Amino acid sequence: MLEPIKIAFGKYMSAFYATIVPTTAPLNEFIARGFPYSMAWASTFMVDEVEQMLAAWQRNDTYGTSTKSAKLPVICGAMARDYIPTSREYTRQIANSQEVVIPGDSKNRVFGLRTVAGDIRTQIAFIAAEEPTAKSLASQFLLFLDAVPNRRFVAQFTFAGVTVPWPVQIETPEIPAANVKSEALNTCILVVDLVLHAEIPLYDAPAPGAPNDGNGTPGTSDPAGYPIIKEIGINTPEKTFQSIDVPNRFFGINTGLGADISFGDGHAIITIPYPAISQYGFGLVRSWDNGFIWAYQNPSAGVYDWTIMDQWVAAYAPHCDLIYTVGMTPAWASANPSAPSPYGNGLSAPPSDMSTLADFITAVVQRYGTQIKYYEVWNEPNGGQSGFYSGTVSQLAEMVRTVNQAVKAVNQDALIISPPLVGWAPGQSPSLYNADTYFVDMMAASDAAGGTMAQWVDVIGQHFYSQDGDRYQYIANAKQSMIAANVGTLPLIDTENGISDPTGVSDATVFTELMRIYLTDAVNGLIGSCYYQLGNPTGDNGNAQYALLNRPEVLTQLTSMISLINRHGLANPQFNANTGAITVEINKTSYTF
Repeated sequence: MLEPIKIAFGKYMSAFYATIVPTTAPLNEFIARGFPYSMAWASTFMVDEVEQMLAAWQRNDTYGTSTKSAKLPVICGAMARDYIPTSREYTRQIANSQEVVIPGDSKNRVFGLRTVAGDIRTQIAFIAAEEPTAKSLASQFLLFLDAVPNRRFVAQFTFAGVTVPWPVQIETPEIPAANVKSEALNTCILVVDLVLHAEIPLYDAPAPGAPNDGNGTPGTSDPAGYPIIKEIGINTPEKTFQSIDVPNRFFGINTGLGADISFGDGHAIITIPYPAISQYGFGLVRSWDNGFIWAYQNPSAGVYDWTIMDQWVAAYAPHCDLIYTVGMTPAWASANPSAPSPYGNGLSAPPSDMSTLADFITAVVQRYGTQIKYYEVWNEPNGGQSGFYSGTVSQLAEMVRTVNQAVKAVNQDALIISPPLVGWAPGQSPSLYNADTYFVDMMAASDAAGGTMAQWVDVIGQHFYSQDGDRYQYIANAKQSMIAANVGTLPLIDTENGISDPTGVSDATVFTELMRIYLTDAVNGLIGSCYYQLGNPTGDNGNAQYALLNRPEVLTQLTSMISLINRHGLANPQFNANTGAITVEINKTSYTF
C-alpha cells in the first residue's frame, strides 16, 4: 500500500540530487557518480541501526566491480514500519465509501473510494568522510525543502488500469539536522527527520455476481463500475439516487445584510442587526455582499476596519460554518486602478503586489482564528461583463496560493474553496465565459511558484443559478470539468445559487424552486448549498427580489422542511430531467417539489 509513496519519494530525492552544488571536493565525485550510486534505502529507521547501515554501504560494490568499494558521501533513506493516523489539518480520511469517477477513465465508471490518512516517519541521513561535506548536503537539502513547490510530491496509485496522482505533504523538521555519533573513524553523520502526510486511496468495484454497469469484468484488473444511477421504465426521464443523510451544515445562505447602499467609488454601509440565522435551520453562511469585501476592510496599507465583519462572525460562528469570500482588491493595491467593477474602480483587478493580499489574509486569520472554516477566493471570475474580475487565470492561481499559504500558516484546519464560476449551461449568456473551459484552464494555471492552482484548493466551489429543470445538467457539466482538470475527487460546494429571476414570482413557486435547488444539490453529493440571499429587507442593495426576509411565508415553510430533513434524512429521491421536479421520502412521507 505504501510502495507508491516510497517510489515517489525516491523520485523526490532524485530531484534534490539534481540541484546539489559541489561545495567540497568529495561532492564533485558524488555528483559525477549519478543518483543510483549515491543513495541507498535502509530496511528500518537508521538512527536505530546506523552503524550496520554504514557498514553495509561500505561493503557494497558501487561500480559493479570487485576492485572498488562503495564511496562516501552517501545519502541513506528509511521509512518507519509503524502507522500513525494523520491529523486532519494536513489531509482527510474518508471512512464511508464515496462514489467517484477516476479522472482519466475513458469508460467513466463509478467506483467506491475510501482513503487512509497516515503519517509516515522518514529519515534522511547524510554520511560523509568529513564534516563540511555532510553539512553541505544537509543544508542544501533543507534549502530544497524550504522551497514552496518542494513541500509536497505526488505518488501515483493505479486502479482499473488508470493511474491517479495523490499528493503527499512533507512536514519539515523541528531540529534541522541532528548529528549521530558513530564509532567509525573519519565519519560524520547528519540525520534529518521528516513526516510524510499521505492520503492513500482504497478503491473498490462490484464483486463478481453483483450489479454493475457492464463496462468491465468484475474481479479483474479491468473491473465494471457501480450502477449508481439507473433508468426507470423505458421512455421516462426519471433517475433515482441512493438514500442520503443531509446535515444541518449543508443548508446554506448568503446573508446579504449590512449591504451596500450604492455601488461605485463612494460606498456606504447600512448597519442592520444580523438575525439569529440558526432559527431558520441554516448551518452554513457565506459573506458575499455583506459590506466587508477586502477593499472596504483594508482602506490603506496596514489599516483595517473590522466593524461589520466582527458583527457577522459573532452572530453566526457559534452555530454555523462560515465561508469568507476574499475578493475585490483595494484601489491603492490594485494592478489596474481604472479597471471597472460594481464596487468601485480598480477593485476587479488582482493586486500589483501579492504581499498586500498575504498581509490582509494573515490579519483576518489572526483575528478570527478557527471561527472561519472556509476561505473562498474571489467571486465569479468568469463573469465577463459583471465586472467581478479583470485579471488572468495565472494571476488568479497566484492569489489562491497566496491565500492558502497565509491561511494555513495560522489555521491549518481551514479549507480553501476554489474561485466559484457561473454559467454552467453552454451559451447561457453572451457576457459569460464558458465555465467548463475556464475551469480547466484555471485549475492548470501557473501559481508563479512552480505549481498550479489545483494543488492549493481543498474544495471546488461553483455557482449554479438555474430554473426550469436544467440544474441537474449544470452539476453534471461541472463534475465532468472537475474530472478533466484532475480534481474529480475533491468535494463540491455550491456557494451561491438561486432562481434566475424571482421578480413577480409567487411565494409558492419560489418555495418549490428553493427546495429543488437544495435537494438537487444534496442528492448529487454536494457538501453545501447557499441560496442568494436572506437579504437586505430594505432592498437598498438592488437585490430585494431575492431576499427571503421579504417572503416570510417561504421562510416559514423552508424552516419546517430543513428541520424534517435534518431529523430524518432523504429516502428514494427521484428526479425528472424534463420538468426539474424532484420527489423524496422524508420520514415515510412523499414530497414532490
